[in-house]
Formats: sequence, structure tokens, C-alpha cells
Amino acid sequence: MSEDCRMLDVWRRRRLVNEQTSMTEMCGGEERKRKRIHEFDLTEYVNTRKRCKLRSTCDHIYGRLFLEGHNSDVVIRALDREWRLHKVYLEQSPYFQSMFSGSWIESSLETVELNIIDPLISSETLNTALSSLYRGEIDLEVDMLVPLLATVTLLQFHGLQLQIEALMIETMNEDTVLPYINAASTYGSFSVVETATDWLKVNLLHSLPQNLTTPLFSSNGTFN
Repeated sequence: MSEDCRMLDVWRRRRLVNEQTSMTEMCGGEERKRKRIHEFDLTEYVNTRKRCKLRSTCDHIYGRLFLEGHNSDVVIRALDREWRLHKVYLEQSPYFQSMFSGSWIESSLETVELNIIDPLISSETLNTALSSLYRGEIDLEVDMLVPLLATVTLLQFHGLQLQIEALMIETMNEDTVLPYINAASTYGSFSVVETATDWLKVNLLHSLPQNLTTPLFSSNGTFN
């Protein structure tokens, strides 16, 4: 083969390799483009996916089981009122879970009497607390937060207690700070105590002489 023919053959091979490389890059680029489009679509789907509550289901459970007491297997009686409820719902609370575990005499009773001695707890707050076990959400009124805190602390409704404490912190003002700090100190809601103490320091006590404010606080900064 002549030198010119060999050079022509090399040129053709290089051109073929370059064309194949270009096609591979083009295909790879198109594949990457398709992949990016696919990933974008998936991400967009995930980001726009919404969680929905089946309101009709929650309303049915609340109405049929809590209000009507359908298929109730236990009656809770307290403060001249009774509720026909269900152990499987009550056991969301450690208080009732222990009661029905077998070690308490109440575990075998069809009617359980709750001896309520705290004057802050009423049949209304009991009803609100018990209904929360059957509902996805409840309305909390500011003027009911303190008695509700007393109620859920007794019944060990920890989830509802956290919501009450958060709302107490959110609604802290000159009208609520003292009732809140007293209740929180009584029922061990330390986050509310801390917030109330800080609120008092900032809003009420900053203008008083130090010799008057110091005795009001303990060594760890809490209100005496």
C-alpha cells in the first residue's frame, strides 16, 4: 500500500472514531437531558404532594364513637358525668394504659370512677381532653388553657399537653403571665415557667431597683 493510501486510511479511521464519539456524546447528552427532565418532574411531584386529612372519617369517628359511645367497652365516670368510651383509644394515655394493663383493679371493671380533687379540673375540661383522643384536632380557648393543663397532666395526655404549653407561650402577656407561671410551676411545665420568668424580667421588672428584683428570683433564675 502506498504512503498516500495509508494516510487516507488513517484519516478515514480517525473520522469514523470522531463521528462515533460525537454520536455517543450526543446520545449521552440526550440521555442526561431526559434524566434531568425525569428527575425534575419527580422532584416537582414530591414537592407539590400535599397531605390531606379525611375530615369525614375524623368526624365519623368522633360522632359515632365518642359522642354516641358506639360499641363502648368501658365507662369513665367523674364529676357527675360519664363517658362511654373505648380502651383502645384511652390507651393512648400512659395513665389509662397502666390502668387497663391488668395490675389495677380497674382493668376488669366496666365502669371506672375517677376521683378528681383538683378544683381546676371540670367536667368540661375532662370532656375536651377525652375527645382529643378521637379527633385529629381540637380548638383550644385561651381562657381554658390553665384548667386544661391541670386535666391533661393528671391524665398524662402528653401530646395535648405540649400543644397547650406551646399556646401558653404564644399567648403570654400581662393578663396571662401570672396565671400561666403559677399553673406551670404547679404542673411541671418548665418551658412555660422559663418563658414567663423571662417575660417578667423584660416587661415588668427592668425598671425596678436591683435590690428589689433580686429576691424575686432564685439562684437559677426562676421566679420565686
